[in-house]
Amino acid sequence: MKKLMHYLLVAMFLIPLAPAQLKANQSVALNVVNTAEKNSSEKATMARLKAIKLKAKSHLTKDECRTLREEVQYIRDKHRGPGGVIYISTGALILIIVLLIILL
Repeated sequence: MKKLMHYLLVAMFLIPLAPAQLKANQSVALNVVNTAEKNSSEKATMARLKAIKLKAKSHLTKDECRTLREEVQYIRDKHRGPGGVIYISTGALILIIVLLIILL
């Protein structure tokens, strides 16, 4: 009975951490429309990036170079998306493993 309580306690704390699909309720038609719009905007921004890359920058002033650089950074950040990465340090990982071993 005591082990069962430990398992239930661990499960209770780990279930909220389980990954969930946030966009599972969107319809397929909506995704197709968004994909078409996204592809056209991506093509336009990629064309703009190519134009900036081919532009002769030797005759530009510092301010113009800075604005071009900021524009390129903005476009890259926009197309990376909101996806993020969670980093766990080694110490935190060891602590989590030790706690799981103790609780189980």
